[in-house]
Amino acid sequence: MKKLVGLLSISLLLVGCVGVPSTSTIYEGDPLENPDAASVVRVIARGPEPGMNQIEIVQGFLNASASSENDYAVARSFLAPIAASTWNPSQVIQIYEGVGRLNSSKINSIIFTAPKDGEINAVNRYQLALAQEGLSQDFRLVQIAGEWRIQNAPRGLLISKADLNRGYRIYPLWFPDLSGQVLVPDPVIVPQAVSGTATLLMQILLKGPSRDLAVGVKTAFPQGVELSLAAVTIENSVASVSLNAAALNTSPQQRLLMSGQITKTLTSLPGVNAVRITVGSQALPIEDKPVQQTASDWQELMADTNRNQSATATFNGRLFQVEDTSITTPFPAFLSRQPSNYRAGAIDRAGSIYAALSSDGTRLYVGNLAGTAEPQLVISGNSFRDPIIDRSGFTWITSPDGVQVVSGAEVKNVIVEENLDENEIVDVIPAPDGVRAAVILNTISGNQLRLATIERDATSIRLTRFRTVDKVWNNIAQVSWQTNNILILLDTTADLSTVASIDTLTNTSRVIDFIEEAVAISASPVFPTLVQTQDGSLLEASETDWRYLGNFQNPQYPG
Repeated sequence: MKKLVGLLSISLLLVGCVGVPSTSTIYEGDPLENPDAASVVRVIARGPEPGMNQIEIVQGFLNASASSENDYAVARSFLAPIAASTWNPSQVIQIYEGVGRLNSSKINSIIFTAPKDGEINAVNRYQLALAQEGLSQDFRLVQIAGEWRIQNAPRGLLISKADLNRGYRIYPLWFPDLSGQVLVPDPVIVPQAVSGTATLLMQILLKGPSRDLAVGVKTAFPQGVELSLAAVTIENSVASVSLNAAALNTSPQQRLLMSGQITKTLTSLPGVNAVRITVGSQALPIEDKPVQQTASDWQELMADTNRNQSATATFNGRLFQVEDTSITTPFPAFLSRQPSNYRAGAIDRAGSIYAALSSDGTRLYVGNLAGTAEPQLVISGNSFRDPIIDRSGFTWITSPDGVQVVSGAEVKNVIVEENLDENEIVDVIPAPDGVRAAVILNTISGNQLRLATIERDATSIRLTRFRTVDKVWNNIAQVSWQTNNILILLDTTADLSTVASIDTLTNTSRVIDFIEEAVAISASPVFPTLVQTQDGSLLEASETDWRYLGNFQNPQYPG
C-alpha cells in the first residue's frame, strides 16, 4: 500500500478569485475565507489631507477605490478636476494581488505594479489572469493650489483581491444549452449590497449569456421581455419577478425554460427559497409547475441529475464495475469473447453504450451493452488518453494527433480554435452539461488547466473561448468532474501527488490530500472519489481515509 496523508488533515488552501463556499461533496477542510453570505462589509474611505506627498496621494486613491459610495466620491477627491469628472470606474475592474509597489523616477510620476489576479468587465464577468501576468499603472500628478492630485485616472477601477473578497460576490446565472435539455451556469460577480442584488441579477440575466458561453447556450427570453416593475421584491423568502407582456408571446417550452432560468438564478441568493413569476398581476402560466417555484422543481434541467452509474475499472485487460465497494463484471455478454485486452473503459449514463481502449493505447472500440455483438473498432492511432462519454452519448478521445469524437460509426475531428496547436492539448474532459470542457494544456510552465466552450453544429464540433480557471497547478496529470461545477484534479509536481478541487464558478482551489505515486483519479456527485496508484492499487475515499479496493486500474465514472 502506498503512503497516504489522511483526508481532512490538510489545512493548506489555495484561494483563487473570491472566498465563496464550494458545494462540493468531497471531504475537505474549511475554506480560508467563508464570509457570512448575508453580511456586507462597508469600507470606510478617507480623503486627501493637506500636505500629502505624491506616493501618499496615489496610495490614498488606491485605498479609497474600495468604497463605491456616492459614485466613488472619496476616490475622485484624489484626482484633478478633469480626471475626477471623466473617470469611469465601471468600465472595467482590474484586481491585483497583495498590496503592490509604488515607485518613482520623476517628481510627478508614480508607477504602481502588482501581480494581476484578473479583471471584471462591464457586463460583470470575471476573467482570471494568466499565471505570472502583471499589472502596471503610471500615475501622473500635478499640483493644484499647492496640493498634489492625480492627473490621469486609470482605466476603470483598481482594487486589491482582499477588497474584492470583502465587497463582491459571485452568483451563477443559468442558460439552456442549444437543445433546451439542461441549464448551464454563467457566473457573474456583483457588489455585495443590502438590497438590489436580485434586481441586478435579473437585469443581467435578461441581457443574455456571456461571450464565453454564447456559442453553446441560448436564452429562452424572447426579444422585448423586460421587468415590468423596477425591482424584484423579496418577502418571506420568496422573490417576486414581474415581467412585461412580451413574456406571454412564448411557447409552453419557452416558458418552462424562462422559469427555470429565473428560479435557478434567484434561489442562489441567501434568503431566497422560492420564486413567483408574474405578468402584470397574473402568474405566468407554466405547465406542471407550482406558482411558487423552488430550485428542486427544476432538477430535470440540472446536468448532474442522472449521473448515478458506478465507475468502471480494469484488471488483467478486462472491464469491471465498482459497486458498493465491491468489484463486479457488468459486461458478461462481450467479455467472454472480447477482441482485445483493454487498458481503460467508459460507459454512458444510461448504461447502454461503452467505449474501451486497447491495452497498448492504439485502438478504440465502441459497443452496445444491451446487445451481444462484439464491440466495433472505430479508431486506430497512437498514445490515446482514456475515452470519455459525454451526456449525449458521444465518445471523446484525445491523442498527440488531436481530439476526436465518436457518435455511432461516425468519427469527427474536433476543431481547436484560439490559435492552439493540437499537440498542446493533453486531454479534453467534457463537463456534465455538455457545453463546457476542462482542457489540460501543455504550456511552457507545465500541464495547466483551461476551461473551453464546446460549439456544435450539424457538421462540426469546435473547442473555443479558452479561459483560465486556475493559476496554482502546473503538472496536472488528470482531472474529473465531480459535479457540474467542481473539478477534482491530480497534480504530480511534488513527490506526493496532490489531490485538489477547483470550483469553476469562483476559480477557487483547495487541497484535499496527498497520495504517493497516484496516477489516475475519477469523481462523482454521488459516489466516493477513486484514486489509482502506480502499483495498481485502487483506493476509495472515505470520511477520514482511503480504503483499498483491490488491484484495479483506470477508474472512471460516467460524465
